[in-house]
Formats: sequence, structure tokens, C-alpha cells
Amino acid sequence: MFQNFFKITFRNIIRHKYYSLINIVSMSIGTAVFIILLLYLIDEARYDRYHQHSDDIFRVVNVYDKGGLNSEIASSPFLLATKLKEDYPNLVKETVRFFNSQDPVHLVEYEDKRFNEKYFFYVDASVLDVFDFQLIMGNRKTALTKANSVIITEAIAKKYFGDVPPMGKKLILEEGIPLEVTGVLADIPTQSHFKFDFLASFRTLDLFFGRVNQTWIWSPCWTYIQLNEGIDKEQLEKEFPRFVQAHFDDAEKENISLYLQALTDIHLRSHIDYEIERNNNVLYLYVLFGIAIIILIIASINFMNLTTVNSANRAKEIAIRKVHGVNYWQLVVQFLGESVILSFIALFFSLFLVEAILPYFNQFTEKNIQITVIFSSYFFIILIFVGFMTGIMSGLYPSLFLSSLPVAKIMKGSWRQGTRGKRARQALVLVQFTFSIIILIVAFVTFLQFSYLQNAYLGFDKEKTVILTVNNTSIVKYYSEFKDELLKNPYIEYITGMNNLIGTEHDTQKFTPEGFPENKIQFYPQMYVRYDFIECFDINLLAGRDFTKQNPANLVDATDEIMINRAMSEHLGCKTPSDAIGKYFRSFRGNEKIIGVINDFNTSSLHKHVDPLVISMVDVRRAQWQTRFMAIKFKSNRKKGLKFLKKKWIEFSPNRPFEYAMLDEILNKQYRNEEILGTLSIFLTLFIIFITNIGVWGLTLVLTEKRTKEIGIRKVLGAPVGNIVRILSIEFVKLNLIANAIAWPIAFLMVEMWLQNFAYRIDVELWIFFVSMLVVLVSTLMIISIQAIRVARKNPISSLRYE
Repeated sequence: MFQNFFKITFRNIIRHKYYSLINIVSMSIGTAVFIILLLYLIDEARYDRYHQHSDDIFRVVNVYDKGGLNSEIASSPFLLATKLKEDYPNLVKETVRFFNSQDPVHLVEYEDKRFNEKYFFYVDASVLDVFDFQLIMGNRKTALTKANSVIITEAIAKKYFGDVPPMGKKLILEEGIPLEVTGVLADIPTQSHFKFDFLASFRTLDLFFGRVNQTWIWSPCWTYIQLNEGIDKEQLEKEFPRFVQAHFDDAEKENISLYLQALTDIHLRSHIDYEIERNNNVLYLYVLFGIAIIILIIASINFMNLTTVNSANRAKEIAIRKVHGVNYWQLVVQFLGESVILSFIALFFSLFLVEAILPYFNQFTEKNIQITVIFSSYFFIILIFVGFMTGIMSGLYPSLFLSSLPVAKIMKGSWRQGTRGKRARQALVLVQFTFSIIILIVAFVTFLQFSYLQNAYLGFDKEKTVILTVNNTSIVKYYSEFKDELLKNPYIEYITGMNNLIGTEHDTQKFTPEGFPENKIQFYPQMYVRYDFIECFDINLLAGRDFTKQNPANLVDATDEIMINRAMSEHLGCKTPSDAIGKYFRSFRGNEKIIGVINDFNTSSLHKHVDPLVISMVDVRRAQWQTRFMAIKFKSNRKKGLKFLKKKWIEFSPNRPFEYAMLDEILNKQYRNEEILGTLSIFLTLFIIFITNIGVWGLTLVLTEKRTKEIGIRKVLGAPVGNIVRILSIEFVKLNLIANAIAWPIAFLMVEMWLQNFAYRIDVELWIFFVSMLVVLVSTLMIISIQAIRVARKNPISSLRYE
């Protein structure tokens, strides 16, 4: 039977070369795009699942009720991990803390090699018991038990030591802390929700920085726990209220709660404050998966339509088979078999397309998906299933339709395709148009939202601003002198410093505003800044004054003063910003007076609303950790200004590598996921329109052939070419208009749901829908016009002799 299927299928492919080519091309493209998107989705869904006990590992999330301003943060106090293990040994098997000393970079040296390293963490020795990081050198049990020990990755070992064995070698951290290499890890899989290159023992912190902070107020480290086998997270979460009451400070107990976040949920479902790295959004994966399915459906519809509309060419074959005793279901199986074979032929060619496209796809999405994944056992089974189901989906209706053709009418030559086939074809084309329009609208909106995020006014000027990372450098110690030297350059306009990078993140500090109960602590976003902060970023001062430069060399002068934003003045109940001037906030510094109110600006990404904010002046006694970044605003000629900046850096900090970044580029990286979704949506929409138009081309070809004699008669009677084009295209125009009526409300609901994920978003305007309609309509009309003009220009005599 299968041999017969193959024979008939290949005979039909050869006999109807043009239609077969259309089917194979559209299905190959659709399948290739589906496979690439499926590889991407599987890669995203497998984040952190390579750990053997990934289902038992959780991150502790802290929820702070800041007087109605709730905040969920991914980090925790130092004491939380040890106390959880001590209090609940029957529930908690192990705990691990990750701490990066809140420094954006760490200087690491070996002999003459010096690098600023971003991915440096202090961890508990239990890290290798909880997580299945592959240790290729060293002892898992003892590698991190001693102070001054560090584990590095293979890439770092190659970077610092080349081919020399790294075990026992000494690295120097921050120009004074020796670290012995006690282990080498295989490079961390890309499917991890955060990356690291160095893991230093937690005991190193105690030795060189004194005992780690023993309060429950500061929450600087990320805490992971592994539950005992058979324990559900709800069992531990029930204990959290009692745990908070037993350990947290009295003034905070009513404001804090805890919950557990599954390790495997972090990458796709976590969007809280102080994430280690930027995460993706599971909603984006649903959108891409939906588009992938739609592309397969549209490719299948092309097959259905072309097979159904071309049924007259196989009518006699079907009649003869029925006369020779072949029953209805045998014919159904025959045509389904042909469809499945054609589907696998398309699948075969699609693999070549995948291999060609995948490197560019990896480069754009910053992935490392290997083509070899396709040939793994589980993915091979998926491919077989996709090929089989695509064949069944494509051939089911045509097989049922063709198998039911009337034998008697076919043999008499009186059979003509009736309205049933025509309506089915119209319905399928309508589905194609509807999907195309929906996806095109979604693509427009995602791309416009991404463009809005990149170009939106954040409440401050981000242009022409260079960022230097200065934590732990001599630049901080000689900040005023360094700043004065830089300002001598005619290309530099303003310079300021800050503890966190504006527009990306902020710290949270506890305050008690004037008029609030003394026993009720409030937690508010806060930034430490240097002089000229609002001038450098062109932030509007609404009331009061800026920090006064009484004595720039002694920052203590301004540490009893603060500035707030408009949102904070409204939170305090002030009718106007001026009403907030002179009010006091109590903090660990004492009473701090509000001297100025500035306009709201985004301290984090546009995914979140502007919160009430406190701006404090850097305390010279804590300048090393309160001045992590410097911002240099250029007037013009940035190239010459950077050359001068590098020269001065070398003078003031000769042992530190000079590195800089542009602020606008840093801020745009926060929207990388939106950029990927928007760009992929545009490309995928183009694929959808292309596949749809391949189907329209094939349909028009068949329909014009069937109406060749009619077209010849019309030409003889004087009908112009434009009239013939109109006759052939009117059906598709009507279907396009109906498709828009269906697609518009569906697309509107979809994009509105997606845009709710953003605190700041575009408005969905009517022109987006009209442009989407015109794109699909014009592309369709172009295809039909080419076909119609080709037939209309034929000699009428040839048309009348047709058949």
C-alpha cells in the first residue's frame, strides 16, 4: 500500500509540477520558521532545569509594604539563609547565598593581566551541593570551605592562565585580596537565569571586611533554598509569618512578608526589583508560539485550497478508481497518505532552511542554539509528529472532498465543482487573511511600543552622556580633583556621581516622614548623588533649591538635606511641591530636611511607574560605596572628549582598566526582550504574508485557467484589461474586507492585553489597522493583477481554442 502511495504521489508531483512546487515551497518555509521558533521556545523553557533537583530549589522573595507602596525584591538579608536552616531543618535541606558586594565590577589581577569583571559573587560552600554546576577541577566538598578560595569557569581560566593549569594559582581582587584558585567549573550553560565567572568563598568576606552585616534591614544578597525531598513549598511558606515575627526588627514586622519563588520560574515569570539579571517574559513566548502555529496553519491552508480547486484534474482518476471497487475510506486514506508524504518532503527541505537561518537567528537573539538539537531523540520525535500532523491537517478536507465526488456525473462529463467547494475555498482564504491581518497589527504594535520605550522621555536627558564605573577606584577618593581636571576640557559640560545608574535601578532606604507614626517605618526608593546631578541630567527643579556647594571637598555639609520628587510630595499629602519644602524625614542619618522638589523621572525601566523618591547627598565617609558611577555630559566632539577622559583616568587610576559606556545604550538594553519580540514579529509577519500570497498566486493561476475561455470572449467583446483584473480580484477584495472586520477586534484585544505589562505605553490608534489592511490588500491585488494581466494579454483566438 505504501509503495502505491509513493508512486501515485510522485506521479502527481511530476504531472502538476507548478502546484506541487507552490505547496512544497510554502510548507517548507512554514515548517522551517516553526522549527526555529520551537527551538527558541524550548531553549527558553529549559532555563535552570539542568540542575538535578531544580524542582526542589527556590529563591526567597521579600515583600515590603511601604505605606501602601508595595515592593517585591529578589534579595534578602544575610541572616535569612542561616536562620531558615536552623529553624526548619525538617523542611530546609540546604541554603545558598549569592552576594556581589553590590559592586557593578570587580578588579581581578594575575601578574600583568588586569580586568574589570562583572560576574563576581561570594557564595556559601553549599553552592555545589544545591546546584549541579560541573566541577572539572577541584573537590566539590572543600573547594569553598576556606577563606581566600575561589572557583572560576573554564573561560576565565583560559583568559588569565592560558594553557597553564590554574589550580593553586593566586588571583588578586581589588588590588589587595589574594584568592587561591581551588576549582574550575565548566562554562555555565546559557540556560541559566544569571551568569557568573568567579565564585569566592563567603568566609573571605568575614576575613577582609569584618563580619557580614548582622541586621535584618539591609537585603543585599540573593538567597536560594533546597527543600527536603517530599516537602512542598507551601509547608515552609506557612511558617514564614511566625519566622518574620521571631527574627525581623519590631518596627519592620508589620511591613514585611516572604514567599518562595521556584527556580524554574525565575527566567520567564519573575519581574520583581533587584533581579540579578534581566529576565524574559513568558507572555512573549506565547505570542511567538501562536505565530509559529499560525504559519503552519496558513501553509496547510495553501495545500487544502490548491488541492480542492484543482480537483477537476483528478476527477476522472477518482471515478475510475471507484468503478474498479475502491471504496470511500480507501480513497480518503490514499489522499491523506499523499498529503503526509508531501509534508515530509517539505520537512526535509525545511531542515536545510533551518541550518541556513539559525546562525543569523542566534546572533540576533544572543542564543547558542545548535543545529544538532534537531537530531536529538526527543526533538526528532517532535519533528516526526509535526510532519505527520501537518500532512493530516493539510489533507483531511481535500481527501474527504475528493473522495465524495459523484462517479456518474464525472463519467458523463457533466460534473462541475459546485458551491460547496467554492465556499470551503473562500472560508480557508478568509482564515488566511484574518490571521495575516491579526499578526500584522500585533507586529506593528510591538515594534511601535519598542520604539516608544527607546525614545520616550524619561524625565531626564540621556543623550551625550558617558558613564564610568568608579567603585573601589582612587577616582572616588580624589573625586573633586578628578572632576575639576575634566571640567577644564571645553568638550565636557557637566559631571556628577551616583550610587546607582539613573534609569536602571535604585536602592531602598527606611525613612519616617514628618507627621507619620514614629513606630511605622516607611521604605522608599533612594539615590545618593553628587553635586550637579540635576544639571547633568537636565531634571526640572519644581520648588526649593538644589544641594548648595558650601564646601565641595567636605560632603558632610549636605548630608542633613534631601530632595524629593513630585510623586513623593503627593504621597506626603502636599497640594503643591512648595508645600513639601522644610518638612523632615527621619533616617539613620537623623533628621533630614527637604530643600527641593524635582520633577518625576524614571529611576528604573518604563515597565514600572515612577515611585516616590528621595535624593540624598553622598556622605564623604561612605563615598566608596555611595559613588559607584560617574556621569560625564559632553557638549560636542565626544571623540576628542573621550580621548581626554582616558588620559585623565590613567593619571588618577593607573592600575584600573579604562572602560566607559553610553547611557542611552545602557538604558536601551533594558528593552532587549521587546526588541527581539518586535523585530521577530515583523519578520514573521512578512513570512506569513509571503506564504499567504504564494497560496493566492496558486489559486489565481487555477482560477484564471478555468476562466480562460470566458476571458477570451470578454476580450473579443471589447473588455479592457482593467475590467478583467477587476472581475478576477473582486472575490479576494470582499474576503479581505470581511477578514478585517473579524481581525480588528481580535487584534485590538490582544495588543491591549499585552500593553498592560507596561507602565508607559503607546495608544493603539486606528491608522495601524488601516495600514495593516492596505498591506495585505495591496500585496494580494498585486499577485492577482500579475496573473490576470498575463492571461488578459493572450491572443483571444488562443483563449477561445482553450480546451
